Amino acid sequence: MDAWRDKDYDNILGINPGGGRKAATAFIEYLGTAQKIPVVYGDSELPIIWLGFRQYEVDEFVALATFCYGSIEEVEYITINGQKFLPGEGEYPGDNYNEYGVSYTISKYGEGVGGETMFDEYRSAFPKNPNLGTDSPTFLRGLAGIFFHFDISKDFITGIPSVSVKIKGKSHVFDPRIESEPNTASEVYPWAGITPEACTNPALIYADYLTNTWYGKGLSWDRIDLPQLAAAADVCDTAVLDGDGNTIPLMAFNGSLDTSEKIDSN
Repeated sequence: MDAWRDKDYDNILGINPGGGRKAATAFIEYLGTAQKIPVVYGDSELPIIWLGFRQYEVDEFVALATFCYGSIEEVEYITINGQKFLPGEGEYPGDNYNEYGVSYTISKYGEGVGGETMFDEYRSAFPKNPNLGTDSPTFLRGLAGIFFHFDISKDFITGIPSVSVKIKGKSHVFDPRIESEPNTASEVYPWAGITPEACTNPALIYADYLTNTWYGKGLSWDRIDLPQLAAAADVCDTAVLDGDGNTIPLMAFNGSLDTSEKIDSN
């Protein structure tokens, strides 16, 4: 009995027991999801959405996951099976990989990943549709996501892991108070603004959602009154005191929009 069977890889990856190594390998060679991907503004903690798994070595598998549309300001931490991991601790090999069998690379801007760090090394392991016309596809276009490398021999990963991320959400939201016009020319970057910080201003968020062609209604920016948008954003940012005497904006939004809902429902 080889290491694959010793570690019960069939059960770890959801295979019917007794399917054997060949069956398990076939099962995990996929890429995609039917789940709707949310848009996240401000601070939020949310589960990841698995996009694909692939055996890498006998005791190792790699995985792709997303959690929201890009770009975002940052991932504050990742929680895997109840254990917190920080963004800068995912190197391979590294302390977390040696102890837990976990390494990862985070992609937060939504430009897609095809030629950097671990994605470049392992992307060939994932199956490609022959209709793509390339052996080097770009993953995670328009999305924030994570590439994982797991080693089940460390006994921390004993099944498809439970993973969530704490993030500061949607960044590069257009703000007419600091920019003369939105960026609408790029086919690579799914954002209209230049501000790298997460946006929590409800007026700017509303305009972003109405105009974004990736996850929103896709209205032309010509239909948005920019001076009025700037005035509304100023109202939202009006400084007020909370019950503890701290200065906060009059209105702020921290949460996610369900893209499975109709635009007017959100």
